Amino acid sequence: LAGFEANFDCKTLLAMVESQTPHLSFPADGQQIEKLIRVGREPSTLKAAIKRATQKLLETTGLVYPNLACAILLSCLLQDAGIEIPYTYTALGIVHVLQNRGWEKIKVGEYEAGDVGSTCIDKRVPGSDHVFLVIKKLNGDQMLIVDNQSTAPHLRYTGGKGDQTSVKYFLRAPK
Repeated sequence: LAGFEANFDCKTLLAMVESQTPHLSFPADGQQIEKLIRVGREPSTLKAAIKRATQKLLETTGLVYPNLACAILLSCLLQDAGIEIPYTYTALGIVHVLQNRGWEKIKVGEYEAGDVGSTCIDKRVPGSDHVFLVIKKLNGDQMLIVDNQSTAPHLRYTGGKGDQTSVKYFLRAPK
């Protein structure tokens, strides 16, 4: 992990992401949201995404899944739904990728299925940064999500609970 941190500082990663993703709107992303939810909800497709994320994470960073793997899993899920984004290894990095594609910030409580939740602030905070896919909104605080913390959809709270970091915002694909 120390080698990964030393070789991939935040500014370098953001520059790499921004050079690969122009500031455009990708309305087709919004047309893939139902498929994205299915990919995350279905055991076979989720398992395939986890397998690919595990391989890419180890090959690229030397890290072992599920450690620091939320962004690469989300990358794989988005790709499997037909949303063409690069493999991305940090939570803040994938936030920037999606925002550069026209995904809009949504206030906590106004999220819906298919949105991407984020605990990120404007700078990288390893251990606190996290992203996940909302599979189903249960109420303003509770949702069913997919991330690297389980091999199946599971419950998460927007305000955080236990060792969870509170959600700062959600991202929604352009319609």
